[in-house]
Amino acid sequence: MKRHTLLLFFAAIVLTSAVNAQHLGVPKLNDEFPKTAVLIEKARTQRVEQFVPVPGVNLPNKLASQMDTNIYIKVWADQTVYDPIGSGVILTISNVLFLATANHVVANDGDVHFRIPQKNGGEARHQQHLRDILDWVRDTKSDLAVAALGICKDTDDVRAIPVESFLVDYDDVQVGDEVFVLGFPSSVVLSQNPSVHYLRNGVVSSKPGPPEIIIDAFLFPGNSGGPVYWKQARGIHFGSGMSGTDIPGRESKLIGLVSRTLQYSEEARSPQTGRTRVIFEENSGLAVVISSTALKRLMERPEITSLIERAKRE
Repeated sequence: MKRHTLLLFFAAIVLTSAVNAQHLGVPKLNDEFPKTAVLIEKARTQRVEQFVPVPGVNLPNKLASQMDTNIYIKVWADQTVYDPIGSGVILTISNVLFLATANHVVANDGDVHFRIPQKNGGEARHQQHLRDILDWVRDTKSDLAVAALGICKDTDDVRAIPVESFLVDYDDVQVGDEVFVLGFPSSVVLSQNPSVHYLRNGVVSSKPGPPEIIIDAFLFPGNSGGPVYWKQARGIHFGSGMSGTDIPGRESKLIGLVSRTLQYSEEARSPQTGRTRVIFEENSGLAVVISSTALKRLMERPEITSLIERAKRE
């Protein structure tokens, strides 16, 4: 009898832990959240070869039946290309749209472009960064930057995260919380459509102190500035069968933005001189996330209030 009681006691501990930390079924990200992720690109001009027909010059009829009737010449032309440099997320506060990202992604904001997803699934809108329209408000210490995109109109086809209700405080995030990471790891994945986002799966690994959260999600360059969301947590109930319901306060919310990956490095030293000959560096699988608490503080600064007022006037 005592043995059965002890087994039930340990079973209760295991089940209680499962209720607090585990999901029932497959956790899913809110369908609208991926449409808040933004690809940030740097525009540059490159010269390319092109072959164009010479106007007014045609081949004889005998040859025209066998080949193109135009004569082509090689010319050089300027072409604009876009290099992915990072990720971002669209926020809304007081009915004004903002783009948030890591400050180092847009440190030299020059000719930066944004691919803004459309909520109807259409092709992403390619928006240019204009200095007289978008003003960056930066927190260089926390590696955050936000820029106003303008007033949120009824006709807009863009999804955004409400700052007032969908940002998670640092203290509410716990080690072991499971997360989703959205972004554009340009150094890893190539796609014919560069505005297609990629979802990574992870877990909160450590909390070294505000505003930094360490996650285990194996990210890469290009993910910087991308949003990190809580996975929706569920509790387990027992009765006629096992079922689950959402835990209040643990719906998918923004816990922060990716700042950087943590690299593992090791030196190879010469046995004769003792000097370093080679340094091996690899992705450790860990990444630093800047908490939404720091993002909320940034959104409360007077500069943001001024941008909101300016957007509403325009």
